[in-house]
Amino acid sequence: MHPAPADWMVMAALLCAVVAILYLVWWMLRGKPTTYAGNPDPARITDQMWWLWQQLQALEPSSKLGGIYANKPGYHNARGNLPYYDYSVCDDPPDQGGPGDKAAAIDWTFPDAQGGNYATISKYTKRLINSGKDQNDPRLDGWRECYGNADSDTYVEGYDFRYQCDVTSDSSHLWHIHLSENRDQTKSQKNKEALLSVLKGETVAQWLGGAGGDGAVLVNCPYDKARQDLFYVGPTGEVWHKWFTGGLNTLWTGAGSTENLKGKVAAGTLTACWKVDQNSIDIVGLGQQDGNGPAGAGQYWGMNLARGGAKSGWGSFEKCYGAYPSATPTTFIVDAAKREQQAMLMIVLALIAILGAVVAVLVD
Repeated sequence: MHPAPADWMVMAALLCAVVAILYLVWWMLRGKPTTYAGNPDPARITDQMWWLWQQLQALEPSSKLGGIYANKPGYHNARGNLPYYDYSVCDDPPDQGGPGDKAAAIDWTFPDAQGGNYATISKYTKRLINSGKDQNDPRLDGWRECYGNADSDTYVEGYDFRYQCDVTSDSSHLWHIHLSENRDQTKSQKNKEALLSVLKGETVAQWLGGAGGDGAVLVNCPYDKARQDLFYVGPTGEVWHKWFTGGLNTLWTGAGSTENLKGKVAAGTLTACWKVDQNSIDIVGLGQQDGNGPAGAGQYWGMNLARGGAKSGWGSFEKCYGAYPSATPTTFIVDAAKREQQAMLMIVLALIAILGAVVAVLVD
């Protein structure tokens, strides 16, 4: 004996209801993907700072985390917890930007140094100080200071990257390195990648050739075959210009001259070329212009750099943007929470419809 057609409809509706309920349970219990695993205090520590600690530990597996957030004066504390006169919040914009509830410092501890062997800590401290003192090295421009032990004595060495001067601190830094980051960089992974490049012992050229270089452009000089001009985007979006003679060997050794053209350019969008008259270089990238650009400049930043060093078009170089769109491209931002609410609503409505169908069949 076979079930009546109405019974089949009831069974099918019930099966659909069970499947929908199971899907609802899975949706509510599913794991949420995360880019930065293990951040123990996301309310006070940025995911990017926690990522930096993971990279430091990978660089020196025996090292320990000395601390990130601490409720005390200075960069270990959040800006919002400190008085206006604390040295770590006074400078605007470096320390007035970024989240006000996050720490901006990390302590990197070396157990061997605690035992009196300063070989490891001195290696990294010297790399930090040497990079900070090199005017042609922009990698630590997004950092405020470091303290550590750069030799085998019992005196703490350090450097203030912002004010370009030697500094020192208490004796605990004989066995741990303290690093303060500009507060407007606390959510920047690029800034931390630049720091790691220094700690790994890479040269500026090696950094530019890797992920931290952000699309460096090397331009040959049309009137001087021995000269090259290098343009690249720094860790905070600024455009740097380096020029040198004697071939690439000069670049590898860090010689040559450097200037910061400023601006704000997105990574990987920079380009540069000599004009036909060989009197100047046009530089352009996708970024933020300062409002001085001509009509049509839109979201493009540019500059004209003359042979004698004169600059024009801070924000956009003249008469070069007519064909470009004047409006910033539309960005569609997906709100994950809103998307989940919509999906949940659809599931609930589907369940109501299914249950309604079941009731209708049973009534018949």
